[in-house]
Amino acid sequence: MTARRNSKWVLMLDGKPFGPEMDTGLTWKVDSTGEHVAVAGKIGGNWTWVVNGVPRSGFDVISDIAASPSTRTPAGSSTRRGAAAFKEGYTDRALRRIVIDGQAGPEFDAYNIAYLDVRAEGKSHHYTVIGADGSRDLVIFNGVASRLYDRVIEGSARFIDDRTIEFLAFDAQRFLRVTSALE
Repeated sequence: MTARRNSKWVLMLDGKPFGPEMDTGLTWKVDSTGEHVAVAGKIGGNWTWVVNGVPRSGFDVISDIAASPSTRTPAGSSTRRGAAAFKEGYTDRALRRIVIDGQAGPEFDAYNIAYLDVRAEGKSHHYTVIGADGSRDLVIFNGVASRLYDRVIEGSARFIDDRTIEFLAFDAQRFLRVTSALE
């Protein structure tokens, strides 16, 4: 649960504060074992990760967190260097990227990065880049981009196994089931 104290926000776990007080924007996750916690919020004007009570580097915006089961460190999407028009609400496009276990993925001038899924073993991940090129979407699987599609169906990507995913997409007025395998 999050609580406000003296105009600051704090994550409360088992009735005790977890991590530093934050100015705004708390989002948090607990891994499947219940042993590790990641929280994101704004401290001193910068968005900051706090993993197991230890603050990490800041970002302009952190929009989501997921737990990476292999290393118990956060994975999530960040918006970096958002243009003034984005910050003022005139556009949904911004420079966005996924950060997994502290490693930044490719950056996209996109509407959103969504549907991050990390395989239980932590060895594979995929996510959808909405508006990666104009209004066209793509799926990133372990750092490898699919081709562009007119639209990737929201939330349709799923693991078949550690080396294969499938997703649904529209392209050139066709409905497609796409299978993507790592070589």
